[in-house]
Amino acid sequence: MYPRKGKDTGAFCIYHLLAQPTYILLNHTGKLHDVLTLAHELGHGINNELIRKKQHALDFGTPASTAEVASTFMEDFVLQEILREADDALRLAIMMQKLNDDVSSIFRQVRATDLSKNCIVNSESGVIFQKTR
Repeated sequence: MYPRKGKDTGAFCIYHLLAQPTYILLNHTGKLHDVLTLAHELGHGINNELIRKKQHALDFGTPASTAEVASTFMEDFVLQEILREADDALRLAIMMQKLNDDVSSIFRQVRATDLSKNCIVNSESGVIFQKTR
């Protein structure tokens, strides 16, 4: 949970098999970003544990677009609690960062969806990647 020499930075949620639990790995340095990252990964983890009850092994998994709904919901839930205690200056700083994060997340998801769609369309014609410029 805490950084140490040789350990990668960041966080992620991992799940593969119905028979294994969901794991959340992260580096926590006590900053607000780390709290929101943990909330984000917990959103993925809760989603995984809930779908585990409804899906069989061949369908176990969540598309990125759906998975991000659960994770950003959990981020927003935690952020609302943090903002209740924040003064005006901190609230403004947090909301500006949240706006930036949301725009980045939307852009990233749209581009990932476009890439997936293009790969499917191109694979049907026998071409996976083609030079565009």
